[in-house]
Amino acid sequence: MSDIIREQEKRVHRYWTEDGLPDLYIGLSFIVYAALLTWRVAGAPGWAEFLISAFPILIVIFGRWLIEAAKQRVTYPRTGYVKYPLPTRRQVTRRVMASLIVAALLLAVTLFGFLHGGEEGGLLLIGYLMPLLFTFIIGVIAYRQNSLRYALYAVLAGLFGLTGAFLAPRLPSSAWRTAIADGAAILFPLGIAILIGGVWTFLRYLRLHPPREAE
Repeated sequence: MSDIIREQEKRVHRYWTEDGLPDLYIGLSFIVYAALLTWRVAGAPGWAEFLISAFPILIVIFGRWLIEAAKQRVTYPRTGYVKYPLPTRRQVTRRVMASLIVAALLLAVTLFGFLHGGEEGGLLLIGYLMPLLFTFIIGVIAYRQNSLRYALYAVLAGLFGLTGAFLAPRLPSSAWRTAIADGAAILFPLGIAILIGGVWTFLRYLRLHPPREAE
């Protein structure tokens, strides 16, 4: 019985991404942010630093609203509306505590890298830690939704990120090595992969679920 309930919970979680709209938003956001990080390395003006720093916050703030607005026009008229309950205080507390613990561990490991390996060692360590973190986060989403697509994203995140970290010491410019540590090397190819997956999923969703008036 518990397996049936667990599978139903995964179906509910998967409904949020089965139209491909979150993939489209995340993929585009990753590509734009990677372009901004590369622009900074290439010599962006001083005012652009504020935009680059604020962009991840803007993605989080407007993401749910934009995706929900798109679902109101595309998804809900086709396959119905699902209201997701707000997390309980206990769930929020656990997530915050887990995030703080992970952040503290990453900070400690990064500081260790900078102290014992200098700037090059610290940046290289960040370059290796970031894809592992991306793989873990996306992997959790894949598990919660029982999603093969997101499992593939998790594998690609590790592959792209670790490849970038491996190539970083061989680059001629320390600025480009910094860009890899910032995440551009993982965000750009991963964003393209997620965007392609989102387009494929979205078109498939539209084909399988025509508007109810057209049925």
